[in-house]
Amino acid sequence: MAKINLTISDNVMIEMEEMKRHLGVGSLVEVIWTSVSLTRWLDKEKQQGHEIIVRDNKNKEDKILTSFR
Repeated sequence: MAKINLTISDNVMIEMEEMKRHLGVGSLVEVIWTSVSLTRWLDKEKQQGHEIIVRDNKNKEDKILTSFR
């Protein structure tokens, strides 16, 4: 296992803490791992030629995700 030290802005820390609560995970490492896993999955789907569609049920509108970075 590798160990790293990061310096992040206060805003990023607030966002990560909010994600931690929203995801119901116990650590910031789990937040990072979840983000990495999701990004990897999205990239794999796009490489296979699949479209990522985001559906807004409230407005009855679909959007095709063209970039996630």
